Amino acid sequence: MLTSFKTERIERIIEWLFFAVLVVFFAIKILETDDYSWDVVAYHLPFTALKFGILDLSQYSMSPHLSEAYLGFPDLIYYIKGALWFVTGDASSMNLVNIFTIFTFCFFCFFVLNIRFFWSLVSLLSIPILHVAIAGGMVDFATNVFLAICTISLLLLTTIEKGNRRLLYWFYISAFLAAGVKAQAIPFVGLMLCFFFIYGLLQAVSKKEKYDFGFWFIFIIVSLIIMYKPLTNLFIYGNPLYPVKISIFGFDLPGIFVPIWPDPQYLANFPQPVRWILSVLEYDAFSMRPIPYTVDQGDVPANAHSFRMGGYNCFLVLFSLVILALVASKTKSMVVYRIIAAIIFLGAIISFLPGSNELRYYSFWMIFTVISTLYACEIASAAENSDGLIIVRKLYKASLIICLIYFMMITGGRYQYAPSVNYEGFGLDRIVSKVEMTDGYCIYGDESRFAVLVAMEMNLVRKEKVKIYQRQSKEACQIPNLLEK
Repeated sequence: MLTSFKTERIERIIEWLFFAVLVVFFAIKILETDDYSWDVVAYHLPFTALKFGILDLSQYSMSPHLSEAYLGFPDLIYYIKGALWFVTGDASSMNLVNIFTIFTFCFFCFFVLNIRFFWSLVSLLSIPILHVAIAGGMVDFATNVFLAICTISLLLLTTIEKGNRRLLYWFYISAFLAAGVKAQAIPFVGLMLCFFFIYGLLQAVSKKEKYDFGFWFIFIIVSLIIMYKPLTNLFIYGNPLYPVKISIFGFDLPGIFVPIWPDPQYLANFPQPVRWILSVLEYDAFSMRPIPYTVDQGDVPANAHSFRMGGYNCFLVLFSLVILALVASKTKSMVVYRIIAAIIFLGAIISFLPGSNELRYYSFWMIFTVISTLYACEIASAAENSDGLIIVRKLYKASLIICLIYFMMITGGRYQYAPSVNYEGFGLDRIVSKVEMTDGYCIYGDESRFAVLVAMEMNLVRKEKVKIYQRQSKEACQIPNLLEK
């Protein structure tokens, strides 16, 4: 008994030690990494700078089509990142929001699922497409972690934790954060809110669960707050997902971005679900790829079979599903059955969405799959007290460690794009495609994505009053964006 206690205590100490090392490692990695991937410098960085007032409209002018995104995209994440940038004075510190996201996920798993911090973190890091995103400036990591928390909370609220107010708070907060980070999360958050609303009504009608007027009043108010951005877009533009052009039941809603992803080219004529399944299974996902996993799997020629494909680790996907099926067959647990049903249902929805084969967009499905499998192993081994289920649990935990080590070895520790430019001294003298304007310079073409770096260098570092325009073409330099009209 005493030996068992000491062994468990040593295990806990080792787990905390490794957890601390990993978190510190990623925090240092974040502060040392200048992420120059296209999405980051083209709009995440300028959106943050303008939203929080680090740059103003007299210093930077984004392209007209991106100004539409600036007005329509969820903006909570940019205020959070802007606050980190403002407090530290370092643009790289914006990405510390990913460390906050990790801690939020670990606290949720510990207090709700009774999964210790170390295993929660390992569950995230074992998924390559998430691992590579932590040190970078993309917002996919945060939005998908919060979506996963929201999904798990909803599952438990409608199964074994009915009426649990603490869990309901997790559901509300994670839904609010997910919807405030990325547009792709909004339909799923809306779907989950509607599902819970319908579930609550059915429970009330059947008198299985009592929800009073106060509960429904708070639910409606909170739902309106959560969905503030899509509701605002619907009122102003007639499209909750503006500026993304969408069609609902034959009605075309206005927008300038058409959600068409034909990648990879050799699968362009295949149904989207086929592309998603092949991407999840990582079919031919590594051809012509210098680094096995990157944040968007786009570091190969556009005609490569691996373009925008893979990122979940095929072994981890299949092994998780096998373990879930094994636990379900041994325990006949309704919770495990519902976990499997949720995985299939969500996978079916995601598979039809444009661009779903680029797995970073909806990676909450994989987070949900992995952490739910671990949770199923934990509750099954505890409830059944079976040596066989205990072995299954240990085997699955070992597989997560193996997947993490495999990822670190196969990538050589390169968790982010190698910087293609050096931010230091990134002034106008380094730009070729530029045109002089009356109050500054217009940067156009391929180099336009670096316009915000020039604006930061000229105005924040050199303290020169120069307005930098970002435009797609030389001819567009004279066209004002929506913010300037």
